[in-house]
Amino acid sequence: MPKIPKLSAETLNLLGLKEKDLKVYTALLKLGTAPLRRIAEEASLNRGTAYDALKRLLDVGLISYVN
Repeated sequence: MPKIPKLSAETLNLLGLKEKDLKVYTALLKLGTAPLRRIAEEASLNRGTAYDALKRLLDVGLISYVN
């Protein structure tokens, strides 16, 4: 499992992100391209929360969508 980056609440706030967004981002780093269900499972979040986190990560340009 990749080492989880340590970001302060202030840093996340400046980026417009939440702690759960970091969990999803870390899960994506480990999994690469994956369906929502797998990302949510890896991040230990429900699918709705994972979906919201993915939207925020897309909005700030940290991830992209693959068809």
